Amino acid sequence: MVNCGHIYFLNLQLAGKPKLLVPAFIVPDGRVRFFVIGTNRTEYQQNTPEVAKHVLALPKKGHETCLTHDSWLACHEVVGGWRIGEIEAVANCYRCPLDAAMVVAVRVLILDTRLHSEIDKAAILSQWPK
Repeated sequence: MVNCGHIYFLNLQLAGKPKLLVPAFIVPDGRVRFFVIGTNRTEYQQNTPEVAKHVLALPKKGHETCLTHDSWLACHEVVGGWRIGEIEAVANCYRCPLDAAMVVAVRVLILDTRLHSEIDKAAILSQWPK
């Protein structure tokens, strides 16, 4: 089962390499939309004020089972490329859930964001853990 608010290690075609991904929401047809976890913030993420507040510090502490270093959870956009069945078929791609504080931080951020459509916001908020 694929869960929103949990971390998976999957190939991200957009990046051309495997990345840590967090399902943001699942479309009714089984397509999964992800937030991406990065080691560093891009210049765009740092220098665009509205985007910068959507890139959350993701500490290793509390996520020791899946992170080897402090990272960044980019919530300003969602990316696709996988379906539920495809993810479930990838051995050992599941890493861990986000800790409760990070789940709350994402929910608060998404509730007030102007960067996502109302449809995407509703999907994220209805599918994320509470």
